[in-house]
Amino acid sequence: MTSKWHFSLAEQEVGRQSQLPEEPYRLATRKLRERVSRDICASLVKPTRLLAIGEQSVKAALPLAELGYEVTGLLDSKTILDYRLRSAEELPVNFKLGEAFDLPFADHQFDTLLGLGLYRQSIDLQTLLVEWQRVLKPTGRVIFDCLALGHFSDAIDVTLQSRSANKNIPDLAALSSESVNLLADDLNMKVAKVIPHGVFDMDMPSQYWHERLEQKQWWKRFVSLLQIDDELLELAVFLELDLVGFLPPRVAPKLMIALDQSIESTQGNCWAQHDVLLPCVTQDIDFEWLKTYCRCIDDAWRSQLNALLKPLRNRVFFYHLFAEVRLLLPQLQITSFLDESIASQFARWDQQYETNSKVMAITKSWYDNHSTELLNEQDCELRLIVGQSLEYMLAQQLFAYFQNKN
Repeated sequence: MTSKWHFSLAEQEVGRQSQLPEEPYRLATRKLRERVSRDICASLVKPTRLLAIGEQSVKAALPLAELGYEVTGLLDSKTILDYRLRSAEELPVNFKLGEAFDLPFADHQFDTLLGLGLYRQSIDLQTLLVEWQRVLKPTGRVIFDCLALGHFSDAIDVTLQSRSANKNIPDLAALSSESVNLLADDLNMKVAKVIPHGVFDMDMPSQYWHERLEQKQWWKRFVSLLQIDDELLELAVFLELDLVGFLPPRVAPKLMIALDQSIESTQGNCWAQHDVLLPCVTQDIDFEWLKTYCRCIDDAWRSQLNALLKPLRNRVFFYHLFAEVRLLLPQLQITSFLDESIASQFARWDQQYETNSKVMAITKSWYDNHSTELLNEQDCELRLIVGQSLEYMLAQQLFAYFQNKN
């Protein structure tokens, strides 16, 4: 059978020198994406025989070989196969050349089969998984990722318009919560885990951040720091794995799905009900409420979050992110998650932002641009800069005066 499976990372390895340098934020988000995928997969794989299909899967599986897993990597490119044989020669990994739709293995060979990058293609997913099931042991597990259809269902303009404008984004494979259950039923498999992820990696547009953050140059510059700032990277990984990963599937653009071989009926899987709970909440969402909603969030989780927020850059990243979250979810009481010192600093930043917005609104109308018509271009530009700056400073002083009077 001719494979429909293509790996973009494999294509990037070939002729990489002829390509233009990637934007810094894309390099940074790729680093985050690979780290998150690796950690999620490590939490889901069953011991000990693992088949990793494709370049992305191999990257996620290599650390497991160091932990004693028996890893086999299947690649569809001879060039990438040779590269992997050279680069991983010290690891106990067996590499083979083959196609994802026609695996060169006998039946019932592996405990876990890992296939990442499905969201990059429109493929016959069920046919693919039937072939993958064939090589799984009776107690085996298949792990794959795809787009979260529920995340994009309310943002057609983001998914469709962005794809039509950007020819580098291919047709995509996406699943809803309901279709995950139906797929498992058709395969006589059981949904073991569904983990949302991909909030920060910008690999696919997010319906929540696309207009508010992803398209902003200042946010791209900030995200670029993930490439060089290990403390900021650890915060982003924590938020992806230990916050987003516990929330309903629709909160993130991607899903990591684990299906188990099972003779039990999977009808009535209740995990998908989790997808509709949080958006329907009308009461205040504070730390105590979230502890009851998600058992994985506890006092130790809160302590870890606050420890990660000690570096100033991490606090700024977190503050700007949750300033947008509060616009989407006003009932969220984020200060209940924070130590008093961090919460106080966020309150000061809120006040400064509010004051700045009021001052800017007033001073925009103070300076009469028509008075510059008789000036030459250079003098006009200088006067605009100095005049507007002085007016802003004056308004700021007036606000401070009246706030002290009150």
